Amino acid sequence: MEQLLEGEAKDRIGGCLHMDPEEGYQEARSILEKEYGDPFKVSMAYVNTLLNWPPIKRDVSCSLKKLSIYLTKCLNAMK
Repeated sequence: MEQLLEGEAKDRIGGCLHMDPEEGYQEARSILEKEYGDPFKVSMAYVNTLLNWPPIKRDVSCSLKKLSIYLTKCLNAMK
């Protein structure tokens, strides 16, 4: 799990790496769920990212594609 995380989330579960693998995994999931599992916080993070999205300029298809990918990510997270 650690290789899938970065920053604060990775730091939070650092101590779990020294535990029995099964017990450490369950503890890490519990820590992450407690901190990041609030559906309201998750949805607001997505909304805030969209509100601060840089303007998409005409004829810049890569910017539009990035927005499309992010919107798909939002949709999947909300399921």
